[in-house]
Amino acid sequence: MKPIFGTDLMRAVAALCERRLVLIPTETKYVLACNASDEGSVSQLMSVAGLAGHERPEIFAPSFDRLQRFVTDIPPVCALLADRLTPGLLSFLLPARYSISPSLRFPDEKISIRVPAHPLTQSLLDMCMFPLAVVSMAQGHHTTLTAEEAALLVAGQVGYVLDGGPAAVGSDATVISFEPDAIVIHKKGAVSARSLEIESEMFVVNSITPILPAAEDAMVVPSGLPLAEFQPPHFLGIQE
Repeated sequence: MKPIFGTDLMRAVAALCERRLVLIPTETKYVLACNASDEGSVSQLMSVAGLAGHERPEIFAPSFDRLQRFVTDIPPVCALLADRLTPGLLSFLLPARYSISPSLRFPDEKISIRVPAHPLTQSLLDMCMFPLAVVSMAQGHHTTLTAEEAALLVAGQVGYVLDGGPAAVGSDATVISFEPDAIVIHKKGAVSARSLEIESEMFVVNSITPILPAAEDAMVVPSGLPLAEFQPPHFLGIQE
């Protein structure tokens, strides 16, 4: 079945409420999204995306305040960076509340959360009464920059394609977590280590065992088999 394209936010919200998947734009790519509060929708998302092992969707919300309800601890430096650098290309790995679906939690019980800056997706998130779980749409090593490219990968499996026009070409989100004395980078991206140091006045280090949300690194190909740009043994991550 040919997917329906458009900019009708009410139609996109309705599809999500009906447990259907929706393609949405971000600053640098298109992602496949579902209602993160509905276990059935998350299971469907992971099945269509072919996620396995330690791969997990990322959680989107319109503001960091809306994301705080899903985590148990927010270090002061995290709140500071969220205030200064979001919305934008910065993802936070934070300890999840017990009520969060295991499908969204990494093995260390953290979840990845981000506040995207794309205006159409921001409007969609504002209208939703729930956060979105998202995974990246890409073919091989080519990130899907248009709604049409992304839709080709999941034809017949989405309820709506929210068409925000071509995505800008650029770096993906920087993925970070927090230790008592440092910020840990799990994936280098648009927000540099130097920017993090300046804004936080803390040390910034690179993780030796990074974990990545599937929205920032996992891929889906037409056959439905998952790929990843970087896949070292035993974890989904990056190589410097």
